[in-house]
Amino acid sequence: MIYHHRKIAIMLCMLLMAQGLLSGRLPEANASEEVSSTAEVVSVIAATYYVSQSTGEDSYDGLAPEWDGTHGPWKTLEKVSDQTYSEGDTIRLKSGDAWNEQVTLRGSGTAEAPITLTSYGAGNRPYLYRDNGIDDEVIRIDNGDGYVVQGLEIANARRGIRIIADGNTKPRFEHYRIQDNYFHNIQNLYGSSPGDEGTAIDLVTVPGDKPVFADIQIRNNIFRQTEIGYIMWSDGSAPRQEDVLIEGSTFMENGRNQVFQWSGQNVDVINNLFYYNYPTKYFGVGLTSVLTESLSGEEGVYNEVDGNEFGWAGTYPGDHDGTGYDFEKSGDYIHFTNNFIHDSYRYGVMFMGGQVFHDLVFDNNIFQGNTLGTKDSPFNVWLRGDNSGSGQFSGNQFYSDDGVTGFYQKPAGFTYANNTDPAAEPGFAAMPMVTQVVTGPAERTYTFASATWGAELRYTLDGSVPVADSPLYTGPIAVSGQSTVVNVKAFMTGLHPSKTNSIMVDLRESAEGDGPAHWWKLDETTGDLAEDSVGGADGSLTNGVWTAGAVDGALEFNGIGSAVDVNDASLVDIASNFTMSFWVKPRSEITLQPEAGNGITGDSGQRYAIAPAYRGGGANSTDAGAGVSIGTNGISVVEHSDMYLPAVLVDDGVTFDPEKWTHVAVVYKKNQPWLYINGVFRKAGYTSAKTVHPSADIGGSGLGRFDGLVDDVRIYDRPLGIQELQQMSVQAHETEIPAFAAQWDLLNAPGSGTEHPTGVAMDDNAIVFSGDGYYTITEGEVAGINGAVLKRPIDAAGFNVDFTVQQISGDLAAEDDSWVSFSVLDSPQFFNVVKPEQAQGIVVLMRQWNGKLNVEPYKLTDAGFQSQGATTLDTSALNHAYELSLEESGGIWTLMIDDTALNGDYGDLIGTVLAGQAYAAVGLSDKNGGWNRVAIRAVNGEQAYGLLQAPTWQDGFLNVGNVGADQATLSWGGATDSSGITGYRIYRDGVEIAQVDGSSSSYIATGLAPATSYTFKVEAGNGKGQWSGRGPGAHVTTDYEVPDDMSFADDWQLYTGQQGGQALPTEARLGSNGIVFMGSGYYTVAGGEVVPANGAVFKQPVDADQWFVRFTPEQLSGSLSANEDSWLAISLMSTVNYFDVLDSSKGQGIVVLLRDTGGKLTVQPHKLTAASGFAAMPEITLDAQTLQQHELRLVNDGGLWRLSVDNVLLDGDYSDMVNDTLGSNAYVQIGLSDKLNKQNRIRIHTVNGYAAYLPDQTERAMSPFWQGDTMYDESLLMVSADGAMPEASLLFEPTDILSVRSARLDKTFVEGEDWEYSEGKLRLLPGSSIPYMTEAELYPVQPAPNESVDKRGGGAVLLKEGSFFHDRQIVVTYKHAEGEWEGPTPSPATEALPRTLAKLDAGQPLKLLVLGDSIGTGANASGIINAPPYLADWATLLQRTLESRYGADITLINYSQPGTTTLWGIEEAEIAAAEQPDTVILEFGGNDGVGSDELYSPPLFRANMETMMSLFREENPNVEFILVGPSLANPETYFDGKQRLYPAELEQLAEEQEGAAAVDMIAVHEELLRHKAFRDMTGNNVNHPNDFLVRWYAQMLAGTLISSSDDANEPGGEGTPTNPNQNPNPQPGDSSATEGAATSAVQEASREQIAQWVREASHSSYVKLTPAGQAVDVQIALSEGLPVGMELTLSVDSFANPDWIGIYRWDQEQSEWIYVGGTLDASGRLSATIDRSGVYAVLAYERLFSDVPSGHWAEGAIKRLAAAHIVEGISEARFEPNRQVTRGEFAALLARALQLTADGASPFIDVPEEEWYAQAVAASFEAGIVRGISPDSFGPDSPISREEMAVMLMRAYDRNRKPIIAQDSGTLSYSDKEDVSVWARADIARATEKGFMQGVGQSRFAPELGASRAQAVVALSRLLSSIRSSQ
Repeated sequence: MIYHHRKIAIMLCMLLMAQGLLSGRLPEANASEEVSSTAEVVSVIAATYYVSQSTGEDSYDGLAPEWDGTHGPWKTLEKVSDQTYSEGDTIRLKSGDAWNEQVTLRGSGTAEAPITLTSYGAGNRPYLYRDNGIDDEVIRIDNGDGYVVQGLEIANARRGIRIIADGNTKPRFEHYRIQDNYFHNIQNLYGSSPGDEGTAIDLVTVPGDKPVFADIQIRNNIFRQTEIGYIMWSDGSAPRQEDVLIEGSTFMENGRNQVFQWSGQNVDVINNLFYYNYPTKYFGVGLTSVLTESLSGEEGVYNEVDGNEFGWAGTYPGDHDGTGYDFEKSGDYIHFTNNFIHDSYRYGVMFMGGQVFHDLVFDNNIFQGNTLGTKDSPFNVWLRGDNSGSGQFSGNQFYSDDGVTGFYQKPAGFTYANNTDPAAEPGFAAMPMVTQVVTGPAERTYTFASATWGAELRYTLDGSVPVADSPLYTGPIAVSGQSTVVNVKAFMTGLHPSKTNSIMVDLRESAEGDGPAHWWKLDETTGDLAEDSVGGADGSLTNGVWTAGAVDGALEFNGIGSAVDVNDASLVDIASNFTMSFWVKPRSEITLQPEAGNGITGDSGQRYAIAPAYRGGGANSTDAGAGVSIGTNGISVVEHSDMYLPAVLVDDGVTFDPEKWTHVAVVYKKNQPWLYINGVFRKAGYTSAKTVHPSADIGGSGLGRFDGLVDDVRIYDRPLGIQELQQMSVQAHETEIPAFAAQWDLLNAPGSGTEHPTGVAMDDNAIVFSGDGYYTITEGEVAGINGAVLKRPIDAAGFNVDFTVQQISGDLAAEDDSWVSFSVLDSPQFFNVVKPEQAQGIVVLMRQWNGKLNVEPYKLTDAGFQSQGATTLDTSALNHAYELSLEESGGIWTLMIDDTALNGDYGDLIGTVLAGQAYAAVGLSDKNGGWNRVAIRAVNGEQAYGLLQAPTWQDGFLNVGNVGADQATLSWGGATDSSGITGYRIYRDGVEIAQVDGSSSSYIATGLAPATSYTFKVEAGNGKGQWSGRGPGAHVTTDYEVPDDMSFADDWQLYTGQQGGQALPTEARLGSNGIVFMGSGYYTVAGGEVVPANGAVFKQPVDADQWFVRFTPEQLSGSLSANEDSWLAISLMSTVNYFDVLDSSKGQGIVVLLRDTGGKLTVQPHKLTAASGFAAMPEITLDAQTLQQHELRLVNDGGLWRLSVDNVLLDGDYSDMVNDTLGSNAYVQIGLSDKLNKQNRIRIHTVNGYAAYLPDQTERAMSPFWQGDTMYDESLLMVSADGAMPEASLLFEPTDILSVRSARLDKTFVEGEDWEYSEGKLRLLPGSSIPYMTEAELYPVQPAPNESVDKRGGGAVLLKEGSFFHDRQIVVTYKHAEGEWEGPTPSPATEALPRTLAKLDAGQPLKLLVLGDSIGTGANASGIINAPPYLADWATLLQRTLESRYGADITLINYSQPGTTTLWGIEEAEIAAAEQPDTVILEFGGNDGVGSDELYSPPLFRANMETMMSLFREENPNVEFILVGPSLANPETYFDGKQRLYPAELEQLAEEQEGAAAVDMIAVHEELLRHKAFRDMTGNNVNHPNDFLVRWYAQMLAGTLISSSDDANEPGGEGTPTNPNQNPNPQPGDSSATEGAATSAVQEASREQIAQWVREASHSSYVKLTPAGQAVDVQIALSEGLPVGMELTLSVDSFANPDWIGIYRWDQEQSEWIYVGGTLDASGRLSATIDRSGVYAVLAYERLFSDVPSGHWAEGAIKRLAAAHIVEGISEARFEPNRQVTRGEFAALLARALQLTADGASPFIDVPEEEWYAQAVAASFEAGIVRGISPDSFGPDSPISREEMAVMLMRAYDRNRKPIIAQDSGTLSYSDKEDVSVWARADIARATEKGFMQGVGQSRFAPELGASRAQAVVALSRLLSSIRSSQ
């Protein structure tokens, strides 16, 4: 029952909502196979759906305007198109958003409850557009009634709104309201004939029965620059219209006929404004404002044309009709009244001769100034004597120039009364026109003008018609709100007042405003200054090259050392809302990192066209600068602040042509970046948590250098509107041609002072060229012609053109010399008969002779243009398929057209000028001003249309296997090309690393760094020199080196986890900047006991109030959003035991579980106490990716201790745990619980501020520089001087360079690719990925606060704190000759520090205190600035070294503070002395050295140090001291002062004082500076050391305190590493079985070995392959006469997902697992037939797709069939679940699913054997599953309909059931069952009964609809399940 009563419906809604059953009507077509039609009552409730490009997601339900935690808006129009809508439904698009998509609307509404597409929210109209008119319609209404389209802006398309009606399904389509919309730029740029025009509103029917369109209202719209405003098309005669109203609309600057008033009755055109229909193209037909044909009516039912103004109706120059209104064909009951028609090119109104008009009323119209261009026909109304009918012409007034009369003729049958011809009075005032609209946030301002000079305008705002005393218009009218009606009318004394222009709505809300705030035009051509022509922020150019640009000049950057350094301090004032706009031509690829809202991914593999400016100011900085990195493969927007460099927007779906300028605009709106390419919106990125500012360093910086050209850089202090962006990027569109014409260079013919472009279109399987240019010879020059030249060269000996001439203007019989030509020439130019040196060859002219084809070939040589004689064929010149070819016989080369030989022998040309490469051309010469047209299907056997055919990747893949610590094996396949693949290019992180020949399918990438992520890509090339552009890629992270020495984990106690009763020890690896814990154990509670997961406990106790762990999850299996319970844990416990939720006596504390929720990190803290057990605390899901670096800490927040994750405070008070339970003796624990058995991994960087691993880094860092023959990690800053390649010097001359790495130790650079060593320098190579700086960057022109300091002699020196220099430095490890150090070396201070050394030798505890300035704090060690590899400060390194050397407990206390002097030290010493340390290190002098002599002279410095010593001795008389002199400040700055004088004072003080030693760091630094630059060793370029110099401090101090440095441990070298993939066990056999396998031996295989092979296997990063059961080694013995094959049955793990499992065989040669298959029995065992020896294992195969999110309705079926290797993705990452399935694709799915094979080819002529689906179609045909759409046609590329799919499914079901039984036909119960084809009804009934398919809502089956890939997979999955159960 359907309830119609409103109250009952509301009560029902409330009841359903209360029961949780209704949250809005279900979007029915989202999963048409999944939604049942049982809830019939709910269908009467209309739904409102919201769509927001900026804030929506297609995973939301569309039921709220913004995400509210439950509901939220959709994002794309594709999602809107996926639905079927019902009566009363509304789709609201967010105002201010833009979509470059088509939207298809399905379903039907009614007049009372229409389906509405409109807007919501404030701001600009929703903007719907396509790519410059090449694409089809913007809005498509598909076979439905009852629609409203309102309040939109529709632009840049071939069609705006297209309503398609199938009269074969029903006879009438009605109730359409199109109102208050703004249409503009609706055109077909490449159409060349009538029917090709762009149409704003287009009503279309399909072949067959013609329906009636009725009740159509088109009101209050604006049509501007649309070729046709409103029209109806069909495949033949026009369909009928009834009750059509076109009212209150403005038509301006449109082409051809603005409205077609065709075939119907009651078709009204009321009160519209038609101005300026001068078209941009000439179509050779009449062009009028309104054209009417075949209208009918009856008494009381009229076709009214009333109250309109028609002005300046015209045509392209030429003698063609350009009239205001055209009565083109006969019609009845037309009332043409009260219209104003003026200034037409030809006639005001035209009646076509011979037409009949009954009951015509033509009254009270006013004509003025018509026949502007045709004074030879001076008539306002072209009414002819041969017109007939009945009606009247009365009250019309003609105000015309002399000689221009009212009527041409007055045929009998009509009456004529009171027509004033000519009128005595002056004319009629023109209706006021809107000339400008300005939009503000709350109002719109309209400017009006009348074409009648001197008229006064009167207006009203209340909807009334203006009168003579209405308010006078004196200037723009400001109105607010879209409901305001502005009526304006023109009045002038002596003239009739105008019609009223009624503006109901705004044109659009535009963001147009001021120009750019900064503008670098880059037009200077010379010099090193790039001027900011607006804002004054000029830039300094280094190494760039001035060149031609997109707009005048441009700059070319080399990707290495060139850039424009802009003084962009003024840009800081622009924030949050701005636009960065520029043109680019990139030449190299970039690394496309994942999008992120934080992190530092933007520092790797980037090429910045605009470098992101550093806008930080400390760890908690709230500001960031935005930059743009661009490569040929995509674009990234990156923001820069302190420890913040994320790629907040990444677009890998856009490619950049290095030969073509591309316009890029990044528009920030409220700190969110929006990307536009060539004026087309691409996507929006993360909304930044920072306040974002624009940047302006053009060409990049040390973060990455741009390789290519940049032009016209602009910064606006506001977000530009999309209309402005399209206007700005119009140049990018002007040169675009359709993809189908990409093989051709088009020629433009001149004429009448303007160019006539060659028209190009598609017609069936041909490209159609058209034009009206004329080939003429004037003064020895040949004027241009229409035509085209094929870009690709051809073989002249194989010349062959397959063509059809569609039109030749003129006929030779009438001496009209117009022609079409085909040429084969030696040059890619059009032939020139007077200049054969430009091109020589064969030219064939084709003319029309009495309707037959006349063919005349010519030779064009040095001797000129020589005719070979003409031949006239006995076949039609037009619309006949011809073949023109060159053929050889007996040494004679003859031109053939079909079977007719033409005159001439062309062997002389074939063997000379046309030998080798030749070029084909087509020409069109039109002497008569008409239009020639030719369709070409193929040239030399290859299709003439479409893109230049580079290789493609059909099912292409790139797999990475055998991944080791330093190498990986790449394997690929799927590249195809008609001419064959000749080579492959391999790319790593966007840089080409190798090229192999086309026979190769694998490559071993070597020289990789351990535990480092890389992106590989492969591209294919053909013999034509064309390379694919979108080859497959793969991401891989190299393995950690298997440690020989586990001492790096000595501080951790590792736990053994369990999974399924199996013990799984926790593994540990040493990462580049942390210790990695790995494990697959699952934390379970069984029988009151806890079975622990994997994990580790930090043995050293920590202070709870300093708890701070920095970590990176590397693998976290499962997702909370999918209810998969796996986690990582970081805990702080009271004991060293692993936490136990059942037994708090084993430890109490804080346990923080870390889980993944849809890729975001969920943090779930708990308290574990004796009183309450395991208690959950408030949790949070961060807006941050799970697999990135995070920080967890305890924070004192106003006296409460709270948890903080990534500086986000969580709710909950942990004060009791910090103050009472844990205190200063707490233990940090790491847990890994992996329910899915995928081995979770976590990398711990620091614990309580210290590196999580100790010995390895400390030992390597503390290897004395002055000993041995190996230098470890010497730092360099590569610098380019004067444009030379960047270089730097090493301390010692290397004998063997072992490695060159980033200072972060996360990248290894390759010799010969990134660097070379020559002439005593390490030097970069072109294209190197090593960062570097230029001298211009190091020495800014002017000092800037906090950015630079004064330079001695003038200028400035760059100053950067944080990781700026660290990120740009590299470190080199190398061998050298021993004994090269000539500087000071330390010696044990045995006599100076006897008590200290005695304690150490005895292993006694030692309290060590440090007091100093910033260098004493360790600045700028990487651990201090929070950057990898987190090297500790020198005092901590010393502490660890002493503990390791002596086994003593060293307590380190550091009182140092940055920016301090010895005077501060005296004050602090009074406090620090209370610690009573055993040894004090006093480190001062850096800041004293720049102080005044009155306070810090050397003697005073010494005195201050002595005072500090005495203060410590007052508390501890036995204390001893180490006096450390400072390192040097940058000698080019004024920070280099008195420091060199202080070491002597310290030496003297140490000699005088007992228990004191001095360490002279000045002397060390001076020696280093003899060989290296200061910048190589600095952390800030002024006065702070980097890691390298910090190590010198630590080593010099250690040498003072270690009694024998010879005993110090030497770290390992960097020789050839061991292969972590080396298998110690012999491999099992892999022999192929032959006839007669008789016996077999089966034994268990190692589970560990299987896991190892799984890790090594070559597979996509989107595949998760895991062991899931038994593994065996099978050896099959062979004997004659017995059948091949054996049944193998393996057990399956209980936790394995049965949908994902299969039996696989290990292929050792290919390092891959081969899928065998398997059937699961009731006991949970998997069986399959095998035919060869090998290792077999049960594995789980989970296939991931980026567009099938967790929870997608078809996810289960897609993963199930992917695991069975039945379906694959469209690409590595995408499945495209909503894409339509073709008949060929579905046949292939069935064949794979049912394992069908073919014995022969299919009988279908449209299924070529070489097509990928051919065998599948043949097998499905042989199996009786498919039969074709005709005996010899299959239609493989046609979308499969739902009824076809149902039939195929049931045939497959019947074939595979055992036994096959006759099936009952079943009964159809669908409401549209009559629409189902008879042959499909029985199978649809059975498919419904079996559950294979269901209806699509409202009890409909919709047999004609297509099926998506997701729907097909779901249906196929259900089929297979049913087949298995029936067997």
